[in-house]
Amino acid sequence: MMTNPTFSSFIALISPKGKEALYMGTYFLPIFLGNLLTTLVSGNLYQAWSDKLSLLQMEMRNRGIDMPEITQQFTKNDYFASASDKIGMTELEMTQFIWDNYQPNRIWYVIVGIGIVTIIALSVYDRMVIRPKEAKAKLNS
Repeated sequence: MMTNPTFSSFIALISPKGKEALYMGTYFLPIFLGNLLTTLVSGNLYQAWSDKLSLLQMEMRNRGIDMPEITQQFTKNDYFASASDKIGMTELEMTQFIWDNYQPNRIWYVIVGIGIVTIIALSVYDRMVIRPKEAKAKLNS
């Protein structure tokens, strides 16, 4: 958030006259793609694999226990309290149960996998694009 305005102004400064919009659009394209992919991982995948409330709701459905929908009157805290009463566990025991049975920490495998793929892709890009350009520039000079 701190560097984005500065970097945006830098893009505007280095772009040729009349092509500022093209350069800014090109600059925002990877940001758009990153946000789109992030939505899939941090939104849908996180909710399915790691969100405590979603996992508890799944557990309650698996047990065939009816629970009210979360509203302004019946909050998430009310849901957790009611679920722990119906299951017969304290909220701490219920949290441990969810952790042990659903393993919400596996979302980190996806995040680490994205990091590894990024490192490999950047290495391939460096070897196949950057280094040949640098070698060609040395031969021409």
